Order: sequence, then structure tokens, then C-alpha cells
Amino acid sequence: MQAGNFSGWTFHPPSILPAPFDTVWCRFPYVEAPQVPGKGRPGLIRQAFLDQDGNPWVRVIYGTSVDPYRRGHENFAVVELVEMNMCGLKCATRFCLNREAELPYACEFFEALSGQPTPIIGHLAHYKQKILQIQASYMQAGMS
Repeated sequence: MQAGNFSGWTFHPPSILPAPFDTVWCRFPYVEAPQVPGKGRPGLIRQAFLDQDGNPWVRVIYGTSVDPYRRGHENFAVVELVEMNMCGLKCATRFCLNREAELPYACEFFEALSGQPTPIIGHLAHYKQKILQIQASYMQAGMS
């Protein structure tokens, strides 16, 4: 998806745009309907930016609690309790590095959970960021 393929969304203010490695509550779209918000789930921010009109957009990685220990460079797991707490996750979560989307940072796709001021639910620990960067490099190089 490219910025600009969406219209009529209720954008969050750019002042609350998440940073790379933030975890957010995201209604990640299904493959069959890439412009339709899906079921709420955690997402991991790779990039945040403003489009030519000043609207906030993010590149977000799909998160799931299904089979969080699945191996492979395309699967990045947050399974330790301390890490889960930092990320705002209620259970072990696997982020699928081969499944990401460029989405408008809009209320339709990103919602604040009860008691939270923004859709941002946490942040990946610095050492986990380094592990993720190495893992993503291996994946991009086609190594398994």
C-alpha cells in the first residue's frame, strides 16, 4: 500500500505519531482487503512519516499470539515477561517480519485501549531492537 491510496480517514494528530520500535494497538488489515481495518492486535512500528498533505502514516509489522515460539528469521518473538511488559503485551507475541503494511495513522486502524491516551501501548527494549535489526538483515539477505 502506498500513502495516498486511502481517503476519508480520521487521522490522529501528527503530535502523537509513534516512533520506530513502538508497539501499537492496530486493526491490521486482512490480505484479502488491504484497505479495510481488521481485528485489533498488536503491531510493531518500523517507520513513521507524514504524507505530502501532512497526514501521519506508519509502516507497521503484524503481531499475533498464535504460535509465538515459531522459528525462522521472519518471526520475531517477544516472550519474556519483562519484554512483554515494556511492549504493553498481555501475552507472548510473534511479529511476522514478512507481513507489514503502510497504513494511515488514523482512528479506523489505530485505537487507544481503555485507559490509554494514544494507540501506543509500549516500546521494544533497546537490546531487542538490536536483535530485531540483525534478524531483519538475515531475512533480507535470504538466509535461514
